[in-house]
Amino acid sequence: MIPVLRLVKSLRYALKDMQGIKNSDYELIESINQASTLLYSRLSERYVQAALKKKILLVGDEGSATLPTDFVHIHQLGMGDNDVAIPTSTLPAVEGTYRIIGDTIYAYPGGYSLEYYYVPKRVSGLGDELDIPLSMSPYIEQISLALFGNNLEKAEQLVTQCSQVLAAREVSHFTDVGPVQALGGKI
Repeated sequence: MIPVLRLVKSLRYALKDMQGIKNSDYELIESINQASTLLYSRLSERYVQAALKKKILLVGDEGSATLPTDFVHIHQLGMGDNDVAIPTSTLPAVEGTYRIIGDTIYAYPGGYSLEYYYVPKRVSGLGDELDIPLSMSPYIEQISLALFGNNLEKAEQLVTQCSQVLAAREVSHFTDVGPVQALGGKI
């Protein structure tokens, strides 16, 4: 979580407006909101795992549950007691099938582990916190500055750069290949 006050101070410093004479807090907070929405929308479009969240959903007897308000699209859905994640592309067209319409998921009653891509909720004041890891603060600052200066091309370039850096950090799961052998011996 990034404190909005921290971001606003950083933006004011970059804009050489530490006294807040040229730009209002509202203008800077709006550019922060636009930057976080743009960045996380692009991260989810590119399936970068930094934009993933998990939540437990309980589907009642009526067969539906409301999705989280920050939901963009689904990544995986875990079903049953063992909470095994099943990629959405491999879900069978029988029991266990689900459907998403609007902000509601329709599925058989039970507990589900939902892994989804999200866009951070908008912030409105200096006391708020942006639902983004602190390590992404430099990216949000730079994208906010580009958007504040109405430079959409630079903002998109920064988003692409951030997406590439975050995607490069991801590690795939490799199966266990057994003991490692080096120079004919076992480690």
